[in-house]
Amino acid sequence: MLKKTLLIFVALSLSLATVPDLTAGGISADAGLTPAHDKWMFRTQARLNRLKNAPDQMTREMDMYMFPLVIAYGVRSDLTVMIRQPLMRMNMTMAGNTTHTTGFGDLMLMTKYRAVRRNTPTYTFGVAPLLGIKLPTGEDDISANATSLKTGLFVSGRIQPWASELNFTYTLNGLTGDDDREEYQVLEFVGAFARQFSLTEDGRRAIAPVVELSYEHATATEIDNVEQPNSGGSLLRVAPGAKLTISGVVFESLLWIPVWEDLNGNQLEYDIGGLIGLRVML
Repeated sequence: MLKKTLLIFVALSLSLATVPDLTAGGISADAGLTPAHDKWMFRTQARLNRLKNAPDQMTREMDMYMFPLVIAYGVRSDLTVMIRQPLMRMNMTMAGNTTHTTGFGDLMLMTKYRAVRRNTPTYTFGVAPLLGIKLPTGEDDISANATSLKTGLFVSGRIQPWASELNFTYTLNGLTGDDDREEYQVLEFVGAFARQFSLTEDGRRAIAPVVELSYEHATATEIDNVEQPNSGGSLLRVAPGAKLTISGVVFESLLWIPVWEDLNGNQLEYDIGGLIGLRVML
């Protein structure tokens, strides 16, 4: 159950369409990637989530590595479609024994429509609803074995070199699938704030320090209408990071720091984690 629960912590990552604006906004999310009309954007990352037991409990640890590949295409100037395929590796240690699980996770399909866009000489502002579906295509030990639906709202703003993004998402897990599928709901908020420093006059090379704040609340999991005691809870994390843009290529890094956790029952707690990534627009 823990492995499947971990798969839900996928944030929405955001960027603007022009090359100078690629440095602005979040790092840990995917659904906000916004290529221009008839353009492609590719993103790959190496992520590490490290979890461990509370000091007064039996020693258990888990390192979860995720290597997601996201491909986004601008169908129109206001419509983006995305596909996300992660490769997973999980190392679980208990009482000195370690087990390993490696394989592909579930496939996610997403679309985003730009409902509001304001461009002025001093600021930009945008609002976009998004819709996604996760299909149980992953390998047995990694897949959630159920179809999940994600909805949300993406809000972005920029004033000169300062940029901010807010993401609100709701995920309904276990819509369809096996009789023993896990059913739960997730409410997530991600806020990102960045300040861009141009390294060249044309802005094609720039660096941007980034700070992200994320909050996630998951309901307890139900299997055959029976609530599982060691599932669900809330997590608050802060994450400093940076982006380096060179023309249409973005290098990004982030350090996740848990600030507050309220987990139900006996679950592993989040430790410090992070990611490094590469983003290319063609």
